[in-house]
Amino acid sequence: AILFECKKPLLIEEISLNPLKEGQVLIKIFETGICRSQIFEIDGERGEDKWLPHLLGHEAIGEVVDVEKSVKKLKIGDKVIASWIRSEGISAEPAKYSLKDKVIHGGQITTFSEYSICSENTLIPFSEKFAHSIGPTLGCAIPTGYGITITEKRVKNAKYIGISGLGGIGISALIGCKNNSESKVVGIDINEFRLKEALKLGSNFIANPRKVNLSDYIHAITDGKMLDILIECSGSIVGLNNSLRLINNSGLVKFATHPKFGDYLNIDPFELIKGKKIEGSWGGGIQPDKDLPVMINDLKSNDVFIRLINQEKYSLNNINKAIKEMREGKVLRPILKMN
Repeated sequence: AILFECKKPLLIEEISLNPLKEGQVLIKIFETGICRSQIFEIDGERGEDKWLPHLLGHEAIGEVVDVEKSVKKLKIGDKVIASWIRSEGISAEPAKYSLKDKVIHGGQITTFSEYSICSENTLIPFSEKFAHSIGPTLGCAIPTGYGITITEKRVKNAKYIGISGLGGIGISALIGCKNNSESKVVGIDINEFRLKEALKLGSNFIANPRKVNLSDYIHAITDGKMLDILIECSGSIVGLNNSLRLINNSGLVKFATHPKFGDYLNIDPFELIKGKKIEGSWGGGIQPDKDLPVMINDLKSNDVFIRLINQEKYSLNNINKAIKEMREGKVLRPILKMN
């Protein structure tokens, strides 16, 4: 599935593979997830796109089909998680493909295709059958959200944690908070379906900011203490700009997704003087080779989460339908299942 022009549907084409270069690995993709980041790319909201036409996608599960001789981490037949979060291994040059007389750019990892050439350091081998059942979100949504709850030490002792934006990253963070702390969790979203699912996953409270004043609501349910931590996963600049008013004076806003290109923070500096903190998280701050097996073990028995994160599956030919339904909030995290 190729992006030829921003704000246009992706086109399905058959492209030619080039010989593998140093550190490159050819994988057959079983399943891949669609992330908000790809929506931004398609819409041209990441700034100027210098690489058109190009491939997309950055989370998948698959199998190694071929390796370049310098690759030591993987061998043919290995099952792998493909992730944009860099792991151990060679950082290979971006892949390129051919379509008649056109060069199709691939980067170090792309996953919206039946086969993909990836850099060694974007692939993590796994042997647990549970990794396959959890699915491709192990490459992005889960480590980005759940990862915060194992790398951010303040999560463990927090009394109240808010999760803003209950997409794939947000619900992963919610499960992480329930598994790794004794905190009361507040799920925040404008989508009523996601709020109901958050309750099934263990959220103690839910709030729709279109229906309640968030600051007043959180003040009431915390007896005036406000949140110790807000994990901001909505990707909304409005949400980020309003985030500091939801935490207490020693609280932390941790944001795991970022708004579109050109959106900037506009916050009251006095909030920071009072002691509040706001900081970003790059892929949950995890080390994939070490931390993904921990997450798989933590999640493998959570049938409610696994059902939700794998709720809607589409064929590659239906990718534009999947993207449309994600935009409309009809699906949490579309999964493309390859033939």
